[in-house]
Amino acid sequence: MKNSSNDNRAFIGIVFVSIIILSFLFWLIYGHESSFSESAHWTRNLPAVNAFFNFSTCSFLIFGFWAIKNGYKRKHITSMLLATFSSALFLVCYIWYHSLYGDTKFSGTGFIRSIYFVILISHIVLSMVQV
Repeated sequence: MKNSSNDNRAFIGIVFVSIIILSFLFWLIYGHESSFSESAHWTRNLPAVNAFFNFSTCSFLIFGFWAIKNGYKRKHITSMLLATFSSALFLVCYIWYHSLYGDTKFSGTGFIRSIYFVILISHIVLSMVQV
């Protein structure tokens, strides 16, 4: 019974921290004025850096899944730690980028716009679960 109580407290704590983080990110993207200056033009490359960190995280997760399925516990642990680290670096770059540029509008039209929003919405929902 004690385990259940600890699990409930942990769950409530995780939900609380997640709500705070998501509220901050929502404010950062939609309620914060951008502070971009021309001297920081190199920061326009941060989306590519974010894509690299996302790819790295995905790769580490896939490798970690393979490792644990094949009994390589140490490789699995290392892979999960690397996935966590690259995901944290993504979050830092993401916050940095949006603190400089704020919300970015998608200018595509037609069918590609629909595809973009399906991917975006699924990405948002999955990131909420991840947090």
